[in-house]
Amino acid sequence: MGLSFYFGDKFQVNEAIKERKVEISSKDDQQISIQSIRWRDISIGQFFHICKAMPFGTDIQIIIITIDLTTSKTNKKKVEKWDHDLDIILQRSLEIPKHSEVLFDFSPESTSNNVLEKLANFGEVFIFENLKGQKLINWTTKRVKDKGLNLDQKILKELSYSNANNLWQLDNEIEKLALLLEVSEFKNNNDISEFISQDKEVKIFELVDALIKGDKLRSLILGGRLYKEGYSFMYVLTILSREIRLLILGKFYLQEGLTGNNLAKKLRIYHPFRIRKILEQLHQIPFENLQLLYKGLSNVEYGIKKGNHTEKQVFESIIAFTSKI
Repeated sequence: MGLSFYFGDKFQVNEAIKERKVEISSKDDQQISIQSIRWRDISIGQFFHICKAMPFGTDIQIIIITIDLTTSKTNKKKVEKWDHDLDIILQRSLEIPKHSEVLFDFSPESTSNNVLEKLANFGEVFIFENLKGQKLINWTTKRVKDKGLNLDQKILKELSYSNANNLWQLDNEIEKLALLLEVSEFKNNNDISEFISQDKEVKIFELVDALIKGDKLRSLILGGRLYKEGYSFMYVLTILSREIRLLILGKFYLQEGLTGNNLAKKLRIYHPFRIRKILEQLHQIPFENLQLLYKGLSNVEYGIKKGNHTEKQVFESIIAFTSKI
């Protein structure tokens, strides 16, 4: 069969390997065995033994070798050992029998042109770049069509850019959107845009939920994670204020007899997490607390805008206020 080497974006590498497995498995009257192995768990000798061995009752075996070097960048010895092992594999590549197809998964790593040229002498080399700009939109467009969706260009851009640099997440959002469109009655593209925006903000809403409940410890934990990921706490403050306005409005709708999903639709909330949380908050938080939160946060926001606060100071101001309510 042979050797093949996969570099670059992990999601695209994973998809390419799946396609290769399907391609090999589609051959008639052949029994296929598939193994996935981390290189760090085996030795050179074990590798060649696995390649030469044939599981009982199979005609072809696919061996996927995961090369995890991302955790070894600072460990020069590990990287040097892998380079040495790779040279041995290439030198002894003729020992790998025809019934074995070996796929080396280097994702998300890339490598030098010299190494790629060397590998190309022994097998197929596949490189998948991180998608940006129009290439990302084109990928999203194809993925959306594969799921049977028909979305306009504006929605495709919003979906792409809200999940840039993470195709796993983007594909997951497309899948969720496809499922929701089967059961939900989105009236127009604005409703879909609102869902995409809400889905992007789920992490922030988890923090907002803790803040509204006055859970200082959980707020500090969630806020610390968002801070490390580079979220803006002025944005968190904006979302928090908006959420409280929605809850106040929701209280009035409850008095009018609206409940459950009907109430969520009236508030134009579509994401399952958001629906669950807003309904939970409406029944747990007294109206008086919401009024105090809204008035107090307006004062916090005004004070922050007048001064020159860091992101950390903004977060501390929010925590200090909400934990008192």
